[in-house]
Amino acid sequence: AVCSIFVFAVCIWATLVVIAKIKDGAEIIPTLTTSWQVWTALISSSFTFLVRNRFLNYQSKKKSASDVARKKLAVKKLLASTARVLTGVLVFFIEIAAVFWLWNSIEIPSSANIDASISEAEQISSIPDVNHVEQQDFTNKLGMRMVFLTSGKFRNEQGEWTRLEVPCWISETEVSVAQYLLYLQEKQKSTFGSDSSANPDWFGDSPSSTFSLNGHPITGIDADEAKMFCSWLNDDAPAKIRYRLPTTKEWVCAYRGGTSSRFYWGESFNGNYANSKLQAVGDNSNSIEQVGRFPAPKRLEKHPWNIFDIAGNAWEFVDDNGSISMRGGSWQSTEESELAVTGVRKNSSASDDVGFRIVAYPSR
Repeated sequence: AVCSIFVFAVCIWATLVVIAKIKDGAEIIPTLTTSWQVWTALISSSFTFLVRNRFLNYQSKKKSASDVARKKLAVKKLLASTARVLTGVLVFFIEIAAVFWLWNSIEIPSSANIDASISEAEQISSIPDVNHVEQQDFTNKLGMRMVFLTSGKFRNEQGEWTRLEVPCWISETEVSVAQYLLYLQEKQKSTFGSDSSANPDWFGDSPSSTFSLNGHPITGIDADEAKMFCSWLNDDAPAKIRYRLPTTKEWVCAYRGGTSSRFYWGESFNGNYANSKLQAVGDNSNSIEQVGRFPAPKRLEKHPWNIFDIAGNAWEFVDDNGSISMRGGSWQSTEESELAVTGVRKNSSASDDVGFRIVAYPSR
C-alpha cells in the first residue's frame, strides 16, 4: 500500500511539472518542489513505521515451539516489504529522469512569442487579394447597381496589408435624390409640396426645383437618416441580404480598387477624377454634380472596379460600430488630402456637401 501511494505521488508530481513547462508556469515549480518534499517526508515516515512495526511484532512473539519458524517468516516478510519499498524508490528515480528529459526536450512556443515574431501583415500575406467579381453584381429595387467585392487582403489607408473578412456589395454611386425621395414617399408617406414639416430642409417649396436635382447625390441629411434609409431597404430585401452604411475598412477597400497609391488613379491629384474646387478641369464644374460623372465613362482610365464619385462630389458617411465619420471629400474640398484615400472628417451632422453610399452584405 505504501509503495502504491509512493508511485502515485511520483506520477502526479511528474505530470504537474510537465504541465508547468508547457504552460510557461516556471513560477509554480518551487511550489511543486515543496509539495514533493512533503510527499518524501510522508513516505519516509511510512517506511520507518513499517520497519519498526515488523520488529515489534517479531519481538512480541515469545518462546513458543514455533519461534524459529515465526522468526524466519518475519524476516521474509520484512525482506519482501523492503523489496517493495526499494522498487518504489527505483520507480521514483526513473520518473525523475523522465521528467528532466521532458523538461529539456519539449519546447512549445507560446502565443505571445508567435505574435511577437510574426506581424499581422505577414500572417495574411498568403491570403488572396480582394477583387471585384462582375458576375455577382446585382441591381436592387431602386435601380442601384451593387458592386460585389470578395473577401481577402488589401492595402489600408496607411498602405499596410489588412483583411476584408466578409464579402460585400457596395453601391456603384452615391444615393441619389430620386432614390431618397422614393424612400420618403413610401416609408414616411410624405408627398411633394404637402406637409412641408415632414420634408427635409433641402426639399424646398417647389417640386420642379427638386425634380431638376433627381440625379444628384442626396445631401442635407445626417447619419441617422442615412441609417433609416438602409433599414427601409431591408424591409423588402432578399432574405439573405442586408443593407447598412459601409465601415471604414469597406470604404477604403472600395476606394483603393486594388491599388496602393494615394489616389486610386495615382500619386498625384487629377481633377478629371474627382469633383472639387481644387482643380476645375475637364468635367469638373466647381459645383455638385449628378452621380456617376467622375470618372466619366468617356475617360480611358476608370476606377478599377467601376465605382463612381468615391473621391469628391459629396462626403460619404462611414459607420464603425456607431462611430460615424466621413470619407472622400466633396465638391467644396480645397485640399488634396481630403480627396485622397486618407481623407476623413469626424462628423455625423447634415451638410449640403455630405451624402452617403450603401453596402449590402450576406446575412446568416
